[in-house]
Amino acid sequence: MVLDAWNQAGDRINELPMATTAPNSRIRQIRALYADRRKAALNALHYAAYALEPSFLSKDIFSDESVMEGLNSIIHTMSSAHPLKDEAATRAIREFHIYRAKRGLFAIARDMVSSMIDKMPSYQWFQQYGASVPHLQWFAVRILAMQSGGAAPERFYSKLGWIKNKRRNRLGHEKTEKLLFVHLNLVLKHKIEKLEFEEATKVHHTLGESHLDDAGIEIEPMVLNDDFSFWGMNDAQSQANSSQ
Repeated sequence: MVLDAWNQAGDRINELPMATTAPNSRIRQIRALYADRRKAALNALHYAAYALEPSFLSKDIFSDESVMEGLNSIIHTMSSAHPLKDEAATRAIREFHIYRAKRGLFAIARDMVSSMIDKMPSYQWFQQYGASVPHLQWFAVRILAMQSGGAAPERFYSKLGWIKNKRRNRLGHEKTEKLLFVHLNLVLKHKIEKLEFEEATKVHHTLGESHLDDAGIEIEPMVLNDDFSFWGMNDAQSQANSSQ
């Protein structure tokens, strides 16, 4: 997780000895630089994902103001897409304490539940074991499924520069947005078709045997929409076909 990596880096920096004779020592500069970059790199989503990450259940987060503030902020922001609106946020926050205390389904076969944390993606773990906290589960699955890196925005701006270049510099914002939307979804549609074709070919050659990843878990590709709903692979394919 991104936040955990920043915390580990901060712990290493804090272990460096301070130079008492030089008020503007190199150590102070490093710590100030770390604090500035940490503030610029992290946002509420990182803190919310850190609070919900199953592998961090043993960490004490209730005393961390930034983590709790980020979790509450993201849940209230996303609640606008939930059918229950603000009530869903209220219930999710109450259920968060059940999750952290490992009660309900999390207490049943606790060793098995804990052993599966490192064997499947975090959002799938919540899908599998989060039935005791259904409202928190709705938020957790969507938060933990989001990508934390900057590769997707970089690809977005790269495609945007390809569509609106020097020769097409008079394209309006609305038309540029529509062209980019069509292009990115065509690329997604092609990837889905390729995945389905490869999967069908494997099933044909293995006479119907199931196909699992390296960890022995079957993972279905999922895409997050603007309203925090999911497209499964089959749903995305059917919607792509219906738009033709």
